[in-house]
Amino acid sequence: MKHIRFTIFLFSLLVTPSAFAYQFGEIMAKMNPVHLTPDIYPSFKGGDQALLKYIGKNLQAPLSAEGKKIKGKVAVKFIIENDGYVREAEIYRSSQKAEVDSAAIEFVKNMPQWRPGIEDARPVRCLYILPLHLK
Repeated sequence: MKHIRFTIFLFSLLVTPSAFAYQFGEIMAKMNPVHLTPDIYPSFKGGDQALLKYIGKNLQAPLSAEGKKIKGKVAVKFIIENDGYVREAEIYRSSQKAEVDSAAIEFVKNMPQWRPGIEDARPVRCLYILPLHLK
């Protein structure tokens, strides 16, 4: 009987932290929501022209096994955190080519810090969708 109680006690120790972590994540998401229409939208440091220049200089199409570029259009959605860093990048509109989608995700994940969106005079998390053409 003591063995069963001890097993139940150990199981509760294992389950409780994960349940707490899930609830903590839910609470934090509510406290720090993603804004879709902030007062001031996030921007790439240097503005749109700097973003276009950065994309032109750093975005490269992946190569096939034969050494040819795999081209495609893709849209990536991501969160610009209140500190300006890019997080949670994922495909919004696929190119239907796994290599192109992966290259676009890696490109976005490695972007430099942005200027965050502003809501009520404070920086906030914002959703951003970036269309990319790998060629």
